[in-house]
Amino acid sequence: ARQAASLPAGVVAMEEIDPGSVPLPQDYEANPGRGGDLAMILLTAGRQAKPRLARITNQRWAFSAYGSAAACGLSSKDTVYCCLPLHHPAGMLVALGGGLVGGSRLALASGFEPETFWDEVRRYGATVVFYAGEMLRALLDASPSATDNKNPVRLFAGSGLRRDVWVRVLQRFGPVAILEFYASTEGLAVLANASGEKQGALGRSLPGSAEIRLARYDFERSELVRSEDGRLVECADEEPGILLARADTMHPLVSLEDDHGRLSDRLQEGAFEEGDSWFLAQDVLRRDADGDYWFVDRLGRMLRTEHGLVATRSIEDALYAYGAIRQAVVYGVADAGTDVPVAVLATEGDVPLDLEALSAFARRLPALRRPGYIRQQASIPMTDGFRPDKARLQSADPPTGEGVFVWDATKEAYVPAREAAGL
Repeated sequence: ARQAASLPAGVVAMEEIDPGSVPLPQDYEANPGRGGDLAMILLTAGRQAKPRLARITNQRWAFSAYGSAAACGLSSKDTVYCCLPLHHPAGMLVALGGGLVGGSRLALASGFEPETFWDEVRRYGATVVFYAGEMLRALLDASPSATDNKNPVRLFAGSGLRRDVWVRVLQRFGPVAILEFYASTEGLAVLANASGEKQGALGRSLPGSAEIRLARYDFERSELVRSEDGRLVECADEEPGILLARADTMHPLVSLEDDHGRLSDRLQEGAFEEGDSWFLAQDVLRRDADGDYWFVDRLGRMLRTEHGLVATRSIEDALYAYGAIRQAVVYGVADAGTDVPVAVLATEGDVPLDLEALSAFARRLPALRRPGYIRQQASIPMTDGFRPDKARLQSADPPTGEGVFVWDATKEAYVPAREAAGL
């Protein structure tokens, strides 16, 4: 018999619960039949952050499930491979939900393991794989194999795929399609790059989702730009702005109330015209001349450097062109009223950085995309959604110590931080 795990006080092993012995609340209705009713509550948070409740309505779950099934063309001929945790929205709402309503077979992995990924995909005959964040980059980090492009996968679908990974996946794993989704945390704005023609783009609004607009934002003042009559100003093509999703005409996909039943302060009333309501996301996007949207950064990650405004994501993308980097994470530290970019790098094979080569590479970068500090470490901590956990990496002070290097503008090179400090 399996030995029961030792659990701390107040923690219950859910697999040990007998569902038949759990009494249901007297007011519970097995099938209320209303789209706006609560279907589930997902707890979302970083490892060191307070959990935040995400209230998922029946209609939001149905919208996510049917939307992913339709966009991916799921049918009984498909086997969906899901190695995302089911407590994550992408796992529960998109991968599991899409597979169920598409009538597909489901292969649920106990976790994402690059070493066993392809063996399991081939064993189950998986045709559609749902990804999140940097998951596919981890597959590319594995040693190449002669069978890399001999697999049953016809489609990778998910969110957070960067353009450099997109290109390498197509080069290495054969004739496979990629479908990139974007869904705001609140579930109002949903975008999909259905054609895959623009690698790295988020695409356009999924039919049935809320209307979206990009509002002009003053990043220096940290406030929305308003016209003389107090209305928000819509961004021009290629201009970074804050994403808003229309809330006054939306379907009941999600509750806009907080834990105390109050309307969120991110609800903008009379934003563009009298009587309208728009929900303010925390993401910065841009729209190209064709009407396709591109992710720029999280609002709180935009840096005001001495060389101008820059997204941490754009610095990371620039660094990935340096071939020795396995993972790159950028954040900012305050210095004399500006933000200085700090890049945390994990290198191939964990070998020490070649400062001469890295400095030569950095000299070719635009000044605003050149990190002021470089910190090398063996690995990057990841969230359950396979995104770098920046909160665990970020420090309020410039990094110091071994493995830390600072850009010396006089030498136009990176030097050890201890040397720069005269230690």
